[in-house]
Amino acid sequence: MTNYQEMEDQVKGQRVFIETQVQAIVRQLLTNVGLVEVRRAPKIYLVGCGDSWCAAIAARMAFEKHAQIETEALHALEFSRYQLGAAPPNALLFAISSSGEVARTVEAARLARQKGLYVIALTRNPESSLAKQSNLALHIAVPSHKQPMPGVLSYVGSLLGLYLAAVYFSEVRRVIDHSEAEELYQNIRSVGMQNEQTYQKSAPLISQLVDRAAGQGLYQILGSGPNYGTSLYGCMKLLEAAAEPSLCYGIEEWAHAGFFLANPGTPMLLIAPRGKSFDRAMEIAHAATALKATVAVISNAEGQQVVSDGVVFIPVEGPVMEEFTPLGCAVPLQLLALEMARRKQTTPFGFANSHRQQLNHDQIFRSKQLLSPQDLDPAQS
Repeated sequence: MTNYQEMEDQVKGQRVFIETQVQAIVRQLLTNVGLVEVRRAPKIYLVGCGDSWCAAIAARMAFEKHAQIETEALHALEFSRYQLGAAPPNALLFAISSSGEVARTVEAARLARQKGLYVIALTRNPESSLAKQSNLALHIAVPSHKQPMPGVLSYVGSLLGLYLAAVYFSEVRRVIDHSEAEELYQNIRSVGMQNEQTYQKSAPLISQLVDRAAGQGLYQILGSGPNYGTSLYGCMKLLEAAAEPSLCYGIEEWAHAGFFLANPGTPMLLIAPRGKSFDRAMEIAHAATALKATVAVISNAEGQQVVSDGVVFIPVEGPVMEEFTPLGCAVPLQLLALEMARRKQTTPFGFANSHRQQLNHDQIFRSKQLLSPQDLDPAQS
């Protein structure tokens, strides 16, 4: 089995994974999370690195909308070395790392707990360093893979853990009642079947898009709100799977940056589900087609709301609330990375070179950690 087949199996296997993990994660939330800590938290921090950072950005809206708690999504280093000092008493931290061994995220959990924050780890490894540095760990049962592979179910699992926690927090804080919480859990669970349909419809469209975009320059991937995290994730998958550089913008920022690189044929992907930035995304799509760019729109809107001359519509199935749409909108981007990797015959992460693999792992897993804030240069702390 090639790396590509294993990655495709995970893209296709999201239905079973989501449907089984929703129940398992909710059970852990009900059993393990401290009610007092959730009710008194004035602020939540979501931190991670790589895909976990993308998941944090994608989940922020869910916490603020449903649990009605001020929420900030930060890279782990930004949190531990720049923002932790300003964290209010009784704040709560979600530290996200599938492996549980990412040095910066483990550092963030350790320092946050020293300061008195309530720390919840999201990880597939309940015996990891991150789990040991946290008040509790939510176990996300991501299946192992035989060889290094760009994160698919690990990313989906992080999103699930955060979304389900946001719903659980909303019930604990008495923002919604139990029946309303159950409806939200079901809305999230339904994405499993919808992602299976999205995969089936998206795969041929992505292949056609890659055909059209061949040799036309860097992909521009745009998203806003929770799907800004999705756009960042898409750029990371292209790099990891296919060594393919791309450009990521917030939808509004395209007019200030990406516009100047848009030429005839330039490939653009707009992540634009029904929601707060849909109308602006359609304006951007219209402007980009006027420049004769190759434009694709990833959306759960009706096709007639999206289709115009020169636009490829990539449908995301299901009537899902905007805050949960990153679960579905990631699928076409996973398929894009997979298609590019197969065509270029790349080795995931460029790890055909063992020296590069070792250097990369040293940077991610074995970087020196701060044991306390005093380890910083006093002039900089």
